[in-house]
Amino acid sequence: LRRWGKGLPADERGAPQVLAVVAGVALLLIVHVDLGDWLGEWGRYPSQCGVAALWAVASLAFLASGLRARSLAARTTGLVVLALGAILGLGIHTGGLAPRDMVHFVNVRFWIGVFFALAAFLQGWALRRFAAICSERERSTAEALFVVAGEVFLLVLSLDLDGSLRATSALFARCSVAALWALASLAFLGSGVRWPSLARRGAGLAVLAAALVIAAGLFERGVLEWFLLYLNIRFATCALIVLAVFAFARVLRRYPETCPDQEQVIAKALNAIGAVLLLAILSADAYLYAQQTAADAQSAAWSSQMALSIVWSAYAVAALAFGFWKRLRAVRLAALGLFGVTALKLVVVDIAHIEQIYRILSFFILGVLMIAASYLYHRVEKHLEEQWAQKP
Repeated sequence: LRRWGKGLPADERGAPQVLAVVAGVALLLIVHVDLGDWLGEWGRYPSQCGVAALWAVASLAFLASGLRARSLAARTTGLVVLALGAILGLGIHTGGLAPRDMVHFVNVRFWIGVFFALAAFLQGWALRRFAAICSERERSTAEALFVVAGEVFLLVLSLDLDGSLRATSALFARCSVAALWALASLAFLGSGVRWPSLARRGAGLAVLAAALVIAAGLFERGVLEWFLLYLNIRFATCALIVLAVFAFARVLRRYPETCPDQEQVIAKALNAIGAVLLLAILSADAYLYAQQTAADAQSAAWSSQMALSIVWSAYAVAALAFGFWKRLRAVRLAALGLFGVTALKLVVVDIAHIEQIYRILSFFILGVLMIAASYLYHRVEKHLEEQWAQKP
C-alpha cells in the first residue's frame, strides 16, 4: 500500500502506518509467548524478568521506527508498550518471586527497573530532540517522561536499599529510605530549576511529601527502644528532611524568574511548614526520651509534659530572636503565641496536681511575668524599628 498507494483516497493513506504497527505488536506478542515459555523452564522469576525486558526494548524499537517513518501511531504505540511493560515489571518487585539470596544492586530485578527508567528517559529525550517531527502534545509528554524516569529509578533504588539494610536493622533501612527520598526531592528541584520545568519541581514537592510520610512512621511505638536525646538516627533523619523543606523553599525564593508567583507562595508555606516540623521533631524526641528515662508511669507522664514545656519555651525564645534578627514580625508574633500556649499548658497540665494555693500563686506569678514580657517586647521592638528606619 505504501509502494503503490499514491492513488488511494486521502482517508486510506494512513493505512500502511497502522498495518506496520499491527505487525509490530503481533510480532511482540509472539516473541513474548515464546520467550516466556522458554525461560519458564528455569522458573517464573526468569520468565517475568525476560518478558519485562523484552517490552522495554520493544518500546524503544517502536519509538525509533516512528521517528524514522514519521509515524505518530508507532511512537504512541511505543509509549503504550513501555507502560504495559512497566506493569509486567511491577510483578517482579512485588510478587515475592526474587531469590532470597540475591545480591542487592547486582541482580536482574534491579537492573530491569533501571532499564525501564532509562527507556522512559530516552523516550522523553527523543521526543524533545526531534521536536520538528513530533506533535505539540508529544513534546509536552516528553517532560512527563523525564519525571516518570526519575521516579521509577527512585522506587527501584528504594526497594533494593530497603532490602539490603532490613536484614541488619529495620530502623536503619527506613531511615535510609526516608533520607534518600528527601535528597531525591532536591534533585528533582535542582533539575527543574536548571532546565526550567514546572513538572519536575512539582514532582520534587511530591517526593518531599512522601519522605515526610515515611519519616512519620519512625515515631511509632516500639520502633526505637532506647536512644540518646537528639543524638539518634531517627532524629538525624527527620532533621535532614526538615532541612530539605527549608532548602526547597530557599531555592524557590532564590530563582523568582524561573518560579512564578504561585511557587513563591508555596515557598512561604514551606518555610512555615518547616518551622512547625522542626518544633514537632524536637518535641517528639524530648517527649519520648523523658518517657524512656522515667522510673514509673506517673513520673513518665509528668516528666514528658515538662519536657514539652521546656522545648516549646526554648523554641519560642529562639524564634523571637530570629524574628528580630531577620526583621520578621510574623515570626515574632508566632513566637509570642507559642509562649502563651506554653504558659497555658504549664498551668493547666504541668502543675494541675499540686495544691490549690500554689496553683493560685503560680497563676499570679505567670500573669505578672507575661505582662512584663509584653511590655519589654514592645519597648525593644519600638527601639529596633527606629534603628532599622535609620539604617535600612
